[in-house]
Amino acid sequence: MTAVAASPAIRRACEWIAGEQGGQSREPVTKLAMMAAQRFDLSPLEADFLLRLVHKAGGEGAEPVSSDI
Repeated sequence: MTAVAASPAIRRACEWIAGEQGGQSREPVTKLAMMAAQRFDLSPLEADFLLRLVHKAGGEGAEPVSSDI
């Protein structure tokens, strides 16, 4: 696991995205990831990692991403 993946901010962002998806948010998961990056003050490297994680999980129709970290 890389230092970015272990970041508490990344974990909080993933949990927030999963919660938004579970709450039937109508926002695309990519937009949720960008919102989470701002909300949790992620660095550019962390934000890029989060977006890659979202895409790895399957993009728009993906299951919540928190289980992937």
